[in-house]
Amino acid sequence: MFKIKFYLSLVIFLYIGKTMGQDMVGQLVDLENKSVILEAFDGLSSYPVDSTKTDHKGKFKLSYTSLSHGMGLLKTEDGESILLVLEPEDIHLTGTNANDYQQLNYIKGQENKQFLTYVNNQPVRDQSYAAWDYLAKLYQDNDLLHAQNQAKNAIDTEIKRLKNEEASFLAQLPNSSYIKWYIPVRKLLSSVSQVAQYKPEEIPATRMALQNLDYADERLYTSGLLKEAIENHVWFIENSSGALDQVYADLNESIDLMLAQLIHDEAKYNTLTEYLFNLLEKRSLFTSAEYLALKVLNEQSCSLNDDVAKQLESYRQMKKGNTAPDIRFGQYTYFPEGTKAASLKEIDATYKVVVFAAGWCDPTGVAGNLRNSTAH
Repeated sequence: MFKIKFYLSLVIFLYIGKTMGQDMVGQLVDLENKSVILEAFDGLSSYPVDSTKTDHKGKFKLSYTSLSHGMGLLKTEDGESILLVLEPEDIHLTGTNANDYQQLNYIKGQENKQFLTYVNNQPVRDQSYAAWDYLAKLYQDNDLLHAQNQAKNAIDTEIKRLKNEEASFLAQLPNSSYIKWYIPVRKLLSSVSQVAQYKPEEIPATRMALQNLDYADERLYTSGLLKEAIENHVWFIENSSGALDQVYADLNESIDLMLAQLIHDEAKYNTLTEYLFNLLEKRSLFTSAEYLALKVLNEQSCSLNDDVAKQLESYRQMKKGNTAPDIRFGQYTYFPEGTKAASLKEIDATYKVVVFAAGWCDPTGVAGNLRNSTAH
């Protein structure tokens, strides 16, 4: 009886698993007898979902399940890739190769049809918008053109039309559409460099949009955009906030917002904390790295992975006002005249200065500089 029940359970499980899966079939005519891999995104990295080899006509078939829904990459043996939506519906695509999106066609897969339409049309809109925006500023600022109201009105009309066309495209997508969320987020992240360097009037709105990103949203972790979201957020603040004190204030505010969103999701909390901490250290933003470390270590409602906790603990130990850790001196340590010790603790002095210098630095020169600085 147990064997029969087990067999029936296994059959039911396999049947449910099959109905939850989707097939992706396609043909890339230039890709004959080559390996193709379908990858999905999970947080900061991607992982292989399925792989196969095309036939002599470039045809292939791959499969994925609901666990991989989100954005995906179809990678070819030649190092090319197609960005697509792993939607809850079978996908059928045809084309020449993975480099030519203009020749791609989705026979099946509604979200991919819409995404391909956007990918092929939006670059033209963006280029046109950039050209009209340049003319708008030229006609506004140049005394020779400033009085040409008819031309200025025509330019403004075309700029509004281009903006409305993109907005209308997104508005007509169903609320359940993945790309209705994905496209604006990707556009925001790709805009930060231009805004910070050339569009100061858009800095406040862009900073607010970055702060409004929901780091608890599962779609962010299946989009391939998580790393870009964190890095561009930090870069934007660093390059648009002005004085360093304000940079740290804005970074710390964003840290508070990010962590508050993830306080009830330990996996995402640890993922973001570790990556953000390493990024702040890499960019020498140590004041905010310390702020993040102390905030996370003092948080009682969320557990940290041991590896993450060890990384952050050094900042708590080195917090201003704490007792400095003892430092053991090696054979290449240079001491001022009359001083010798095996460790920092053995030096009896009210103030102690430890200088970490490269091996090619002249130790007597370092000591002289210290004497001169204290003398002043």
